[in-house]
Amino acid sequence: MAWAIHALVGLLGTGSWAAINGVWVELPLLVPSAPEGWLLPSCLTVIIQLANVGPLAVTLAHRLRPGWLDEVGAIYALLGLGVPSGPASL
Repeated sequence: MAWAIHALVGLLGTGSWAAINGVWVELPLLVPSAPEGWLLPSCLTVIIQLANVGPLAVTLAHRLRPGWLDEVGAIYALLGLGVPSGPASL
């Protein structure tokens, strides 16, 4: 891949990293007023760590079985899972 693509992927990751850090910075203000209390940071920790499994699985699939993973199908599967879960969380 070209260096520009790597830079763009890095910028995309930086945005996600900044958003997660923003939530962690605000937790001392959120915890006293949230009905979950201190369960909220615990759940966030588990969710954030589970989010690391996807990129690891894709990396291992590319490394161990090149050409096996259909990236277009994986993207559609993620969109098919993510789009309905957005309104469901409201």
